[in-house]
Amino acid sequence: MFSDPINSAPTVYIKCPQDGLVTLSGGACQDGIAGMAGTAPTLVRGDTAFQAVAFDKNQSADSLIYEWWYADKTCSNIFDGPSLAKGGVAPFHYSMEELGSGCVGVVVTDKQGATASAFLLFSVVDQAPTADLKIDSSTVPTVIQPGQTLALPLFTRATLTGKGSTDPDEEDSQLLDFLWSVYDGDTLISMPGCPDPTKEPYRCTVAFDAPGTYRIQLVVADNWKQSDPVEQVIEVAADQLPKIVVETVQPAPPFPPDDAPLQLLASVANTFKVSRVEDDGDPYPSTDPLSPYPTPPAGFVWFYKASADTSFKRLIGETGPSFTLKANAFLPQQSIQVRVEYRDRVTACQPNTPGCNAVFESCNRQATICYAPNLRAQWVTWAVDFR
Repeated sequence: MFSDPINSAPTVYIKCPQDGLVTLSGGACQDGIAGMAGTAPTLVRGDTAFQAVAFDKNQSADSLIYEWWYADKTCSNIFDGPSLAKGGVAPFHYSMEELGSGCVGVVVTDKQGATASAFLLFSVVDQAPTADLKIDSSTVPTVIQPGQTLALPLFTRATLTGKGSTDPDEEDSQLLDFLWSVYDGDTLISMPGCPDPTKEPYRCTVAFDAPGTYRIQLVVADNWKQSDPVEQVIEVAADQLPKIVVETVQPAPPFPPDDAPLQLLASVANTFKVSRVEDDGDPYPSTDPLSPYPTPPAGFVWFYKASADTSFKRLIGETGPSFTLKANAFLPQQSIQVRVEYRDRVTACQPNTPGCNAVFESCNRQATICYAPNLRAQWVTWAVDFR
């Protein structure tokens, strides 16, 4: 006499996710059966995969049917609602964006209709992002190592970037908020360009018009948490006297000034030209594509003095790097001196701007640039005898 074998129900449990997409805290959960588990795992926000592990004495586990459920907060009614996934696969992929507790459950069914179930309670947390602050080396005169103080000349633009900041719960750093702060000592100051007013909030461009020690601070944040602050210290040097450089330019000035005067023809035009100026924040030609030459109110001022004059006379309106003396402006045998001064932004200001009236009382208000007579400037003088 024969009888059909008695079918045994399968067994199943849910394996705790441990595949690098998530981390566990409070110890690894204990593998249990039918919802029996140890410490509920703490999973980070984002995509993960729950894995069902099933056994069946009567058939291969590959032939079992897996049906998955998900519930917020509690496992008490995990199997009451409609299932989210059904098929012949054991993994259940789910994107956990809501913080707090959740429960995932699975029911496995064998070919004869016998079932087994298991569930796993867990909590979802958000991980804080990490701020990464670097200096765009293409914008600064010297390259420094991370953590070192950046030494900048006055008025020099430098760009910092937080593009390398990361969020372990998000692949796209563009979803982060970039919070920039600029400090003069311990005082928070406003800095146009930090953050970048364009579509790149991870960029911060600074330029300082006064010497001192400044701190640039970056904090990045997602919708729930923010990173620890990171900082870059910038040391801005005091203003340096500019140095006019005249090289391979005709006529070239005598060096030193007491050398014999230049012998120039009075019947032709003679152009006096400065080839470049070495200055901390206002060099010529400009090294900053965002600041065309001259960087107002920095610029050149030209003078001349005839042999009968007791002092130099300013050539009004001449503020460029060159000055052309027209032909026959002077006669043969006459002697003059041509002088060019270069003033940077520390020694100059625009007319009719705050502070100009007090500092530049004798300033010509029709001029493009006003200069303080008691402040330093660097100059070159050409002594000329016409023939």
